[in-house]
Amino acid sequence: YSGPKAYAVSPNTTYRVSAWIRGQGFKRQVSLEAWGFDEKGGTRDRKLGGVNFLPAERWTYQEAFIRTGDKTRRLVPVLFLYGQKDRDIAPGAAVYVDDVELRRVKIRTDRGKSK
Repeated sequence: YSGPKAYAVSPNTTYRVSAWIRGQGFKRQVSLEAWGFDEKGGTRDRKLGGVNFLPAERWTYQEAFIRTGDKTRRLVPVLFLYGQKDRDIAPGAAVYVDDVELRRVKIRTDRGKSK
């Protein structure tokens, strides 16, 4: 759910969104990302980052590291599928998602200090 009931997060903080994903019938990449919102669930920010990939028939682990903005107080993980029927997405295409996780992480700098 997006909006005011999305996951509460801290501003200017790094998070990892991850999931195990498999699928078939896609000719165009999909995206695992997180969208940010203010405290009331408004001002959607879709530019926090993500990872693009083509779903494979075997389970694959996908992860993306995103950094919240100054006004970000809520996050929602998103699997963004797009394309045109029969051109980008074959008839009978399917995608399966398991173990979705959104976790705050510390990023280490070159000198071993955490940000």
